[in-house]
Amino acid sequence: MIPLSFIMTDATTGLLVDSGSCTFPYCSINLIAQIPGNSYNLTITDGCGGCFGKETNSVANCRSTTR
Repeated sequence: MIPLSFIMTDATTGLLVDSGSCTFPYCSINLIAQIPGNSYNLTITDGCGGCFGKETNSVANCRSTTR
């Protein structure tokens, strides 16, 4: 199983704007630049299936976090 994966969607359109994964035990996330002023949803899933991010209709069972 992949230790970490992420998806970023446009909060208005729901379109996928970035995604990636890491196959190493220690990872970092590098996001591509987005349009300033737009809102996005970032969801991170760990290798155990734990899901972290803002809840959206397209991503179930995530804990809502604010950072």
